[in-house]
Amino acid sequence: MFVIFLSTLFGFSLLLFLIYYTESSVAKNEALVTNVEKLKSDMLMLRRHEKDFLLRKNLKYRDKFLTSYAVAVQNAKLLEQKLNSAGFNSNDVTNYIHIIEKYKESFLKLVKEQIVIGLNEKKGLYGALRESVHKVQNYAKSLHNWELLARVYELRKNEKDFMLRKDLKYIKEHKQHFLTLLPLVHNAQMVKYLKIYQKDLMNLVNAEVVIGLNEKVGMRGEMRNTIHKTETLLQELEKSTIAFGITQRHSILVMSFSIAFFFIILLLLIHLLISNSFVYSIEKFKIGLVNFFNFLDKKQDTIETIQVDSNDEIGKMAEVVNTHIEQTIAILKSEKDSINKSISTLEKMVYTDTLTQTYTRQKLINALEKEKENKKRYGDHISLIMLDIDHFKNINDTYGHIIGDKVLITLAKIIKKHLRVNDIFSRWGGEEFLILLPRTKLEDAYNKANQLRQALEEYKDDEIPKFTASFGVTEVLESDGNESCFIRVDKALYLAKRKRNDVVLLKDS
Repeated sequence: MFVIFLSTLFGFSLLLFLIYYTESSVAKNEALVTNVEKLKSDMLMLRRHEKDFLLRKNLKYRDKFLTSYAVAVQNAKLLEQKLNSAGFNSNDVTNYIHIIEKYKESFLKLVKEQIVIGLNEKKGLYGALRESVHKVQNYAKSLHNWELLARVYELRKNEKDFMLRKDLKYIKEHKQHFLTLLPLVHNAQMVKYLKIYQKDLMNLVNAEVVIGLNEKVGMRGEMRNTIHKTETLLQELEKSTIAFGITQRHSILVMSFSIAFFFIILLLLIHLLISNSFVYSIEKFKIGLVNFFNFLDKKQDTIETIQVDSNDEIGKMAEVVNTHIEQTIAILKSEKDSINKSISTLEKMVYTDTLTQTYTRQKLINALEKEKENKKRYGDHISLIMLDIDHFKNINDTYGHIIGDKVLITLAKIIKKHLRVNDIFSRWGGEEFLILLPRTKLEDAYNKANQLRQALEEYKDDEIPKFTASFGVTEVLESDGNESCFIRVDKALYLAKRKRNDVVLLKDS
């Protein structure tokens, strides 16, 4: 479940990132369009300063123009960098920078020419014209030639009309009036003043023509063409930027939806795999839980922990159940060990003679049953040796039962030293003992009995009286029942005791 949560969280995070990336890209494209609009605004500001200068003839507007130009270039270069980083062709912006640079140069040339013409009536060509025209007027007044003065005023009217309307027809009229007036003037000084006035006027007119009598000609015309180029360029740049933004937005949306669709499919596959894994984990958990309950109900002997290889809720439940299983196994093992220990103690009590530490009669009978099964299966030989301490009653009567017990214990120790690990040595009753010899032929059992008899005869101990024993030997036959072999070996012992301290071999009943 935690994996599903993480995958879902990752999916939503990716979708949010795609939305953010899309909106960010759209915002960047809108910012590019805004920057183009800013360039248009910068261009309008340059034109405003140009108009103000042409109208007011004040150099502060030149300075403002240059300041605005620097800002416009800076904004254009910033836009150029943004377009390059966005992978958009920035050639239009580069051309724009070149064009407004040309526009600036044209404007500065116009300013320079205007300074020559004069920023006001007292300077430049304006000042020279004003000075010469005043000389003409004053000299005409000094001559008291009112007709001449009237004609001079007519010339001034043509001059003023030109200065006001910037139309060369007024200069043409001025020339006609001047040519008509000049033959009528007989004063040489007046003629000189008139010619100087005419010359200064034409210098001013020529300079005005260079600047441009309207926005379509001269320097003003050049600037107007430059401005139109920038306007056209900015319009194209705005259109291409908008188109680029739309294309890029479309590409981003297509990419975003493609990635989102791919991730949704991937998420569905992950959920499907996790669901299958979850179902598999539940099935394993169920089987493990059923086995655990069967183990508790003793319907099965072994139990293993639940194997669920997951870190989800099922895995955590499996860990809890496994803890209980391990605790239960530990408790049962402890109880089993305790029971086995108790059983072992009971078996020792049941199958071990407390005095001589030899096996009991029942232990030998049980062992004989197992060996008889082996005899049937593999054809093994089985032999029995029965022995009895000679005159044991006299020992008890003479030395007491404590010494008699020591004699029994000593006999058991001597006999055990000469037996094999798998031989069963039991106290049959009183001073009688019976030895079960698996996989032993009758002759070998007979030899073993003689060896034991001799060992007892040769044993010496100052704490107990010397004692001997009689031995009876027989082989267990396939036809023997539960008691027949015991009866037969007992008869052999009886015959041996009659001979006293001897071994009797009895092959059949």
